[in-house]
Amino acid sequence: GCSGWATSAALYAVAVLSASLIAVRTLNRQAAKLVRAQRNRDDAEESRARAAALRAEQKEWLAPALTDCVPLLAALGEGSLDPTSDQARGRCRSESSHLRSLVTVAAAPAGIREALRDVVLLGHRRGFDVVVRGVVDEMPPAPPDLADALTPLVPDADGSGHELALLVTPHDATGSIIISAPTVASSGSAPTAPMLDITLDDVGGWWAQVSWPASEASAPEPAASR
Repeated sequence: GCSGWATSAALYAVAVLSASLIAVRTLNRQAAKLVRAQRNRDDAEESRARAAALRAEQKEWLAPALTDCVPLLAALGEGSLDPTSDQARGRCRSESSHLRSLVTVAAAPAGIREALRDVVLLGHRRGFDVVVRGVVDEMPPAPPDLADALTPLVPDADGSGHELALLVTPHDATGSIIISAPTVASSGSAPTAPMLDITLDDVGGWWAQVSWPASEASAPEPAASR
């Protein structure tokens, strides 16, 4: 009697304890899944916000450049500009490289993309065919005085018919930007920027390099920062 009741009670207690442990494990797994799902949703929302901000910025940057192309397209369409002429080919080459450069630098992190954009716009205004090469979207954060250091390194010359190249290179958490115009005479001096290493080389045209270590850089941009 009593022993049989005690045995049944013990078995019942073991069954209840086992069921409780299973329920706890199940709840823990479900909670972990919910946390992962929420984290994935947050990451997805952040990615969407970054992409939306980047698209908006690209549109904002490209709008004036596209407007500047209208007279060229109108001249070609009206026949007042011979599409086979050197002038037409040169203007088309300049405008197309300008648009591609703006799209390329818009993918760079905040702080770097604004500095690169200023170089692209200034070079284009001075008549250069600006091209951007390298891996702009993987650049480490840059010091806040990057823009002030880069724009003085754009050759102050008539760039008509000349290429101005920007080589953007991340390497071991450091950043490097080289501005070169091989067919333009070298002139000028390096600007003062304590947080940056600036090098000028007068061997064969214009060549300038700006680099910085990661320890000197600013903090990464927040989500959806422009």
